[in-house]
Amino acid sequence: MKYEIGFGRAAKLLNLVFKAIPKLEILDNGTRLRIKKFLHVPLDSFSIRGLINIIDYKIPRNASMGFIKDKKSYFYFQEQIRILTDKAKVSPIDYEILCWDVAHQ
Repeated sequence: MKYEIGFGRAAKLLNLVFKAIPKLEILDNGTRLRIKKFLHVPLDSFSIRGLINIIDYKIPRNASMGFIKDKKSYFYFQEQIRILTDKAKVSPIDYEILCWDVAHQ
């Protein structure tokens, strides 16, 4: 690529690839569940704006993956999603599926 895409966008691309791994047919259910625990959420407008009224962070209504400028904010959002999903007893990627996949069906 001829230009810098930024940390948030680069992390999203990587996390989208990782999100597909548990869908591989060669994996058994136990392995799928273990992998899902470690996945990070591909941060985008849906997953970020889903936190507007939940976390203590000033998130603009038009926030998207470009809103995540550095590692510090990336890991802050991942941590907040993990805290939320731990309370719900689901994996962070389940939050992403709810925010993105359900909104696009």
